Amino acid sequence: MGVILSDIVTPEPRTLEDFAGKVLAIDAFNTLYQFLAIIRQPDGTPLMDRQGRVTSHLSGLIYRLSNFVAAGIRPVFVFDGELDRVSEFGPDGDFIRAVNVLPWGASHRVRAAGVFPDGSILVEASSEAAAVPARSAVYRDTVALLRYGPDGRLLDGIGTHVLTERFAESFGERGRIMWELPLGRRSALAVSGWRYYVIENDEPLVVVHDSSGATVQELRSLPREPRRATPEDVAVLRRRLVPPDVPGREQLLALAERVPIPATPPPFGWIGERRLTMLRLGQYGDVWVLESGGLRGSRPVWAIYEPTGALRARVTTDEEIDILYAGGDLVLVRRWNGMDVETVELREVHW
Repeated sequence: MGVILSDIVTPEPRTLEDFAGKVLAIDAFNTLYQFLAIIRQPDGTPLMDRQGRVTSHLSGLIYRLSNFVAAGIRPVFVFDGELDRVSEFGPDGDFIRAVNVLPWGASHRVRAAGVFPDGSILVEASSEAAAVPARSAVYRDTVALLRYGPDGRLLDGIGTHVLTERFAESFGERGRIMWELPLGRRSALAVSGWRYYVIENDEPLVVVHDSSGATVQELRSLPREPRRATPEDVAVLRRRLVPPDVPGREQLLALAERVPIPATPPPFGWIGERRLTMLRLGQYGDVWVLESGGLRGSRPVWAIYEPTGALRARVTTDEEIDILYAGGDLVLVRRWNGMDVETVELREVHW
């Protein structure tokens, strides 16, 4: 499944009635993913039952299968593909376990976002070409959020999540290059206890969901006056798109000139020399969110929320540091010196 046949097979229009009395094999993962992605309520959230469990895929299956059965078709759903391996590591980096999970989609990618207290795993799953446009355009891929049991068995699809904004550029008949959009909207997802936290960066908002996918809380940051990117900032951002040692760098830099760069950054995320973690959940339920920054002259600013959702404080540093672990007044950070050597330090937070 997922094989491109358009170059060797001539398509012919067919109706459902043409397949009456026949058995049709259906790619189960792609079909379920399609329904989870497109069947939504007017506010954009998936269909749910009274317990807040996502039912978009079930609704889609019911309508599609009823049409097949009415036309005399016998549908067979095929769950194909190799198992994906998801590994879990503790805070100290020690290996805990590895779980094989079923794939999702014809050309799939899976990423473990976190583990719930019962050992079940929250996984982002997507098709590699699910939302890549056919021509040059800015796009955001949508992934399915799936909950797998400790044994790797799929328990439920609990929603969807949009990924970081990208720019797909087409050239020639089949050429395509994809860039992460400078100053584009980055996303983040993290798990703590029975909840998972999502940043999609359309507005200064962190949305909190329970393990069924239902929204239980919203953490809203007070908007700050955004700083507009200067021509010098834009030139620096374009150069960062292409690593200095990559072959054909001059040609790639010429292509990078066509990448659109927004005038102002989104509410959250750091676009400096290094990629810093945008969302970190503390040991005692506090939530650290890296606010917008990274243009010349700016400094990293973290907004820290109490477990109740109240904004506790904002912490500013004079250098690029990454928050690895937060526990009350102590944080474990990663920093870099002038030779780009990493150092991990334990620091105290002065509120």
